[in-house]
Amino acid sequence: MMRRELKNAFGKVYLTVEVDTLNRWVYANWIGYSTEASIKAGVIMYTELLGADLNCMLIDTRSMIGTWDHSLEWMLSKWAPRAAKAGLAYYALVANPGTFAESTADDFHARVSLFQARVFDDMEAAKDWLSPYAMKNTLGRPDHAPQADAGSRTRSVPKSRHTKRFSKYRGWKGKANTLL
Repeated sequence: MMRRELKNAFGKVYLTVEVDTLNRWVYANWIGYSTEASIKAGVIMYTELLGADLNCMLIDTRSMIGTWDHSLEWMLSKWAPRAAKAGLAYYALVANPGTFAESTADDFHARVSLFQARVFDDMEAAKDWLSPYAMKNTLGRPDHAPQADAGSRTRSVPKSRHTKRFSKYRGWKGKANTLL
């Protein structure tokens, strides 16, 4: 796996990104506090890895502290269209229930429409949902939607005890700066 890191001004890693070649998705792990600039730099980095053979992202925000509300409108209006154009089709996000990061993820999920997005409480549930989509690129499987489970939300499944939730690397190299 190819691994990239982004560090803050204090030299601490706030994002690790890997192309998971076995599972055929981009995996991103957010750590600590985020700023608008760090969110933009991070999503641009992992979106550049999307392409014809990678159209899935697995985003882990369980180690994120605080919210990313400051970047939500930019993510919806600027990043989501570019990510979809770069090939993003399936986006699974894992968040801890009851956190500010989860709250923002819920809002993103409720409003994004350019690709399928789901939010999960559990990493294994997120991987189980994402796997058939990631594998169909290489196995030629027909397009089908895996069954919804209790740990996630989609637009087609009524919301459960979690009122809202939202649910990965190659792309438009050289154009990342146009997003800022």
